Amino acid sequence: MDIAGLLPIRTRIVRMQCLQRVRLGLFPEQALSALLLASDPQHKDQLNSITFDIPRQAKNDWAPGDIFEFVIFAAKPDWTKLERIEALLRGLPGSAPRKGEAHAFGENWRLVGIEALHDNTTLSLADLRAEAMLWSAQRSFRIRLTSPLKIVHKAAGSRTLLTESAFTSEVLNRTLEQSLVNLKFALALSEWTVPTFNLRLDRAELFQVNPLPASAEPKRIKLSRGVLGEFRVSWPEAPTDDQWLSLVLLQYLGIGQARAHGLGRFRLERLDGVASKLEISLTYSALDRAKNDANLSEAYEHVAANRSIRLCCNVETDDNDDLTEAEAWAEAQEQARQEAAKSRCLEQVAADLTSSAMPVAALHPVRIPKADGSMRELMIPPFRDRVAQRALLQVLDPLIDPLFAASSFGFRRGIGRERARDRIQLLKRQGFTVVAETDVRKFFDEVDWWQLEVRLLGLFGQDPVVPRIMQWIQAERTDGLSRRGGLPQGAPLSPLLSNLMLDQLDRVLLDAGVAPVRFADDLVILAKTEADARHALTLAAETLGDAGLALKLEKTRITDFERGFLFLGYRFVKDLVVRADPGHDDAIDLDSALLEQITATPEATETGSTIQAHGEHPGTLLIINERGARLRLAQGQLAVERADGQLSLHPFASLAAILLISRCRLSSEVIKACLRSQVPLVFLNEQGRCFGSTAGMPDAKALARMNAQVAFGQDTERALLAARELVQARIDGMATLLRHRKAPAEALSHLHSLSDSASRAANLAALRGIEGQATRTHFRQIGHMMPFGFSFSERNRRPPKDPVNALLSFSYMLLMQLTEAVLIANQLNPRLGFYHQAHGSHATLASDLLEPYRFVVERQVLAMIHRREVRPEQFEYLATGACLMTAEARRAVTLAVMTRLHQPLRAHAADRALSIAEHLHEQAVAYSAMVSGGPIWTLSRFK
Repeated sequence: MDIAGLLPIRTRIVRMQCLQRVRLGLFPEQALSALLLASDPQHKDQLNSITFDIPRQAKNDWAPGDIFEFVIFAAKPDWTKLERIEALLRGLPGSAPRKGEAHAFGENWRLVGIEALHDNTTLSLADLRAEAMLWSAQRSFRIRLTSPLKIVHKAAGSRTLLTESAFTSEVLNRTLEQSLVNLKFALALSEWTVPTFNLRLDRAELFQVNPLPASAEPKRIKLSRGVLGEFRVSWPEAPTDDQWLSLVLLQYLGIGQARAHGLGRFRLERLDGVASKLEISLTYSALDRAKNDANLSEAYEHVAANRSIRLCCNVETDDNDDLTEAEAWAEAQEQARQEAAKSRCLEQVAADLTSSAMPVAALHPVRIPKADGSMRELMIPPFRDRVAQRALLQVLDPLIDPLFAASSFGFRRGIGRERARDRIQLLKRQGFTVVAETDVRKFFDEVDWWQLEVRLLGLFGQDPVVPRIMQWIQAERTDGLSRRGGLPQGAPLSPLLSNLMLDQLDRVLLDAGVAPVRFADDLVILAKTEADARHALTLAAETLGDAGLALKLEKTRITDFERGFLFLGYRFVKDLVVRADPGHDDAIDLDSALLEQITATPEATETGSTIQAHGEHPGTLLIINERGARLRLAQGQLAVERADGQLSLHPFASLAAILLISRCRLSSEVIKACLRSQVPLVFLNEQGRCFGSTAGMPDAKALARMNAQVAFGQDTERALLAARELVQARIDGMATLLRHRKAPAEALSHLHSLSDSASRAANLAALRGIEGQATRTHFRQIGHMMPFGFSFSERNRRPPKDPVNALLSFSYMLLMQLTEAVLIANQLNPRLGFYHQAHGSHATLASDLLEPYRFVVERQVLAMIHRREVRPEQFEYLATGACLMTAEARRAVTLAVMTRLHQPLRAHAADRALSIAEHLHEQAVAYSAMVSGGPIWTLSRFK
């Protein structure tokens, strides 16, 4: 074997700096080759022995200042051409071809430097022989593709890209030999005797990639698709030195077609992953990019927003002295606590992402019901791992998602069920009228880990992100059961990885001339004939079989649009498409944190309170506080289906508003119907905190209602009458609590006297003074009721200085949040009150309306203390003297108080008991009538 005419091979590391923002994607090879080939425009197809390697950078968008690196290998016959390439690169940006045009590589780059690869200016014959000797003892090894391999098979007038199923030992050997033959004849090396290969292909794992052009690349540049993956091969007989030498040579010069465009690059690896090829290191690792402060913060906020418990501590004070300062202090303290917790978490996440060898926590199994009554098992990583995975997802998704076939519609940003529906309708108009329905059996449980790793290595090479991802995917279970495969549903990375694993199925079906439409592991295949559809199912079964997967036979059938079929909650019949289940399609999951189950939430039934509002139709406040409830339309009414199947119907005309507190689902049709009917939907978390609402288009009523609120607050006479009733109700609530706790008669008598005084207060200032006296008497008595371990002498709020004050402040906050939500449901502005003094964004009307119900949460706090549901050791003292609850205490208090607020409580002379939310609704309606000119309200009292 005489290859002296080919050697030595010159090596060059090229570093360029970006001057203008550009998107390159994961595979910029052909965009770069357009620049390099421009150095010799008369011989564009003659760069036969000049190839280049690009490290697979985990970077999509390149900004000014970013450094792009690649390696050029040039065999001796093309050294002159290499010099022209170097001259072109050194002249950038001025030497760029076709100035003024948008190119991925052109005027937007400048050269930083060109140097030898690892001190090897050239690779001589001796160098290659020395490298070949390192492999001489290996009988089994891997050929790992580092850029797409393109081999087109010509047969019967057609051109077909060879894929995994077409590769045999013969095809692989012929590809290696033909690549050497092409070099021999292109470079006129007549003395070179090309060796033959007799490698045995033990296993191939290949997947197609179809790189999109870089954002700035002209459309005339057509990118070639190819395959990535690995060949596991062995020598059935002892290899010759020339065979090893040829393989080592091909590492640097490439195989297959379009080698000059950067395709067909590979590296030899031992089965333990050790390689010998000279390469440059990554500049931009996915793990490093994921650790970016802004990216980590965004990931944390995304995961934290989906947690089922939101912990906060906005203090609501009992009187108005220095209210702004008190609230600002409490808010600042809690914000500091949350920021400190976030900072600690992100420090740990950044450390986790620093190394690919950090241990990962076990997955927590959670079983949830599916629509068909069966159970789905989720595997939930702990919070910290979810933040880390989300941070990585934000880096990887923009790189990987553009590679997916257009037939994939699940788990993709901006693409969903509606797009899949529209695609099916379009295909039907194009003549694809036969439909094969199927899905993948136990896909998330049976994904092959090795095949997943091969795909990740093909996309990201030696980036340490690959072993890190595999650690997460292969994590153990907390219950000790073994896992041998699968993607953990509940892990942020799993949806993206599921599409990566199933993209090959999409490509095979598209190449067969049929039209798949896939949403995760659900699939329909549209064809023009029944024969094509049956052939497509066979291909699908074979492709999945290669991946260790299978079709779900019981859900596989062939139909057509005449008979109709169901897919993604839509029923397709002839030219029509209708929702088969309004509660299924485009359903909104009000709590994506169902996966987390941080605390158990007491189940309650939906409740309603029908009242006659002054000047308006009777309105029911419908409260949905049951897990698994579904809201849909039925016979033009709102249908509420409980988890146990019980159904209730509610005419929209009878509804004042709907409070959605628990984890329930509703269709877009329900939302539209509520908007048309002017029935607000108010979304709360399980702590009563409102995080959004719907309302119809603003009308004259809404404007009149707000003007009435403003006018009432300015009407000092009527506002005083309403405030007197409010303060009396508050004081009567204090007396109710103390009477139940057997407080001294003197204290109760004093409160009754103050209530009487409140009814005659001359102005709001005097009324606030009376309330302040009552509050001090009330809390003095509560202080006498404390068990051992707790003490309470006075109400303090700048800041709370003992556990009882911390408990009260936090509990008032929960009541405040619920009150604000009820006001929003009644389309009242929570910030336009009449008794509490306005400041900043404080919801003064909510502060007004909750006064009669403070005693309810005070009673609950006392009960928790006496039942030892909270303990002194669950509180922390800061250096400032502030006393704060631990997370454990906050969870316990949240659960207890929110449960109490949704339990029925009967008022004096009432015919039935209502929850506090319903009492607040009645009070809000009475307030609305009052500010609209109705009588001054009379508020409920309690036994």
